Amino acid sequence: MDVLDETGLGQVWDKAVAKVAATQTNPTMSGSLSINRKANSTIGRDSVTVGQNCVASGDYSFAEGYSTTAAGLYSHAAGLTSQATGNYSYAGGDSSTASQ
Repeated sequence: MDVLDETGLGQVWDKAVAKVAATQTNPTMSGSLSINRKANSTIGRDSVTVGQNCVASGDYSFAEGYSTTAAGLYSHAAGLTSQATGNYSYAGGDSSTASQ
């Protein structure tokens, strides 16, 4: 576990970085982006989460909404509790699943 996470400073740091990036006209970042990512969840390479309690554990995955999970490679989950577990899959809406 990261020392910043153990002390709670990781969240403060994330918020500070997001605030600075939000003030720029064209912010540029590298790596994963977490906006309210589910605590202690696996972070996929270059993944993105936006919403509440979302998980983007697949490499290059994107999870948005509430309690969505994008676990497959290049997967995308959106909406409410949707799960995109298959590689290159998309699940959107309310409790939908895409496994292949």
